[in-house]
Amino acid sequence: MKITLPFCKNCRLALVSPSSPGETRPYFDLGPGETTPPCAPGERHTVIWAKVREEDQGLPLPR
Repeated sequence: MKITLPFCKNCRLALVSPSSPGETRPYFDLGPGETTPPCAPGERHTVIWAKVREEDQGLPLPR
């Protein structure tokens, strides 16, 4: 089954859907003390939504 999830358009890393209270935009799932991962060289994170297999949730977007 395919589901629609957010990814960075440039580096293709998976983001988390804004389902938590107070969240309005997709975000990276970071633990305490972790920083946002860098994007592709010369790029900024830009959100896109893509359909992926449910079992691929949390993995980078395939090329």
